Order: sequence, then C-alpha cells, then structure tokens
Amino acid sequence: MQSWTSWLVRISAIFLIVLSLVMALNNLKNERYFAAHRQISTVEPISEYQEITSTKKKLGLEVSKTSTKHAVFYFNTANNQRVGINRGLTPTIQEKLLAGEKVYVEYLLDEPSAARFVGESRPSTAASFSISLILFVLTVSFWKKL
Repeated sequence: MQSWTSWLVRISAIFLIVLSLVMALNNLKNERYFAAHRQISTVEPISEYQEITSTKKKLGLEVSKTSTKHAVFYFNTANNQRVGINRGLTPTIQEKLLAGEKVYVEYLLDEPSAARFVGESRPSTAASFSISLILFVLTVSFWKKL
C-alpha cells in the first residue's frame, strides 16, 4: 500500500496540469479576442521618461542592477477618447521614440487601458501548452515510482 504522501504528490501534479491547461486556454481565448477586435492608433510623442532601477541582492551583496525606462504614453481611440497609460519601454520602442519615428499601439475599443505596443511580445500560448505537456509527461513517467 502506498503512503498518503505519494497520493498527495500525484493529486498536486494533476492539479498543476489542469491549472496550466486552463491558463493556456485562457491565454489563447484572450489573444483570439484581441486579434479579432483590436484597434490601432499612433502614440503621441513622449516628452518625459522615468528610469526605474531594481537591484537584486543575495546574502546582502548586490548581484545585479536593471534599469528600465517608463513613460506615460497617450493615444486617441476611434471614439476620440484620449487615453494615457504608464508602461515600461523596450529598447526598440525607446529608439523609435528618440528617432522621432511613429510608434503604434493596439488596444480594445471596449477596454483601451489594455493597450500594448504593436509588435510587443506577448505570453506565448505555445509555451503555456508546452508547460502543460511537460508536466503531464513527468507525471506519467513518475506515476508508478511514487
């Protein structure tokens, strides 16, 4: 007879698989909705940046520093509503803004605060499903060993 801890591990693994699948399906649904209903607008030139530095420490020693620029950017929706969003700027977006190039934002008409820069990376649905698959394979391969 197997101990209750091995069953606890099995149930936890199944829970994680189901949770990761639900998250992957939700991500897929959101991306499809965004692709079907998105609007595109031009970002107004940004005049002011805020640099935020985060420091990682281990055992009281500074390991690394990361600096990112944040800015409030504005755009007008199709309804002529002016929307401002505080967002971190990727190096590519920073370069375009400094060069005076046009930067585009995609947003949902019913929720313009969910805006993101066109071409900005998004959580990958394939990666989410891959995590579910890896968890499933690990659970099946270790099922009898538990």
